[in-house]
Amino acid sequence: MFPPAPYLQELRELTKLGYVRGILKKLDEIALVDEQYGLFVTNMRHLAERFQLDVMTQYLNEDVSDVSAQA
Repeated sequence: MFPPAPYLQELRELTKLGYVRGILKKLDEIALVDEQYGLFVTNMRHLAERFQLDVMTQYLNEDVSDVSAQA
């Protein structure tokens, strides 16, 4: 399950900046919001720790669009 769109947007902005420490902090915040986001956080943390920001950006852009379309 994906976190709400505002969290995805914040991650998108941090990823665009290349601010890995900020990304990891935001993922920590998301993990505390609800445990249902655990798999998302784990997957995104894996990418961030490997500096795969292009993959993260692509993933987040798709997900933000999907969430917006459902709203």
